[in-house]
Amino acid sequence: MTKKDDRIRSLYDALAESIVEAADNEILEECRESGESPEKVAAHMRDVLRRAWSDYQQRPLKEARQTYLRAASLVQKSKANLPDTAEERRALLKEILSQRPEAGQTLMAQFRDFEEMTDKDIQSWLEQFGHLGLLPPGEESK
Repeated sequence: MTKKDDRIRSLYDALAESIVEAADNEILEECRESGESPEKVAAHMRDVLRRAWSDYQQRPLKEARQTYLRAASLVQKSKANLPDTAEERRALLKEILSQRPEAGQTLMAQFRDFEEMTDKDIQSWLEQFGHLGLLPPGEESK
């Protein structure tokens, strides 16, 4: 903690202490002297505290979302170095599936016949396998 942080914390502590020690009628009088309604000030403070508590509770979710967005951004930016022709891409996919049968279980559940897959489908699956690190050496993501 810096000296500035220490001074700010001391100020907050002093303010909190003075509020705790102040009599209710003193606080009400100060509100009226400043032209504010005690009810409105109380409602505002409840809203501030409610938002602070909600923000505190939501912090892990916000951090998880930021982590997810960073990871998703990296996946979108990375491109697999795939073969140029449809035949070569189809051969690469067959090679991956022969070396890693578990990788093809989901794919085969969607496409009963491997030959029915379009080149776009094959390219999409190869890109997904690339993101998972399943492409053979030389075909990795850039």
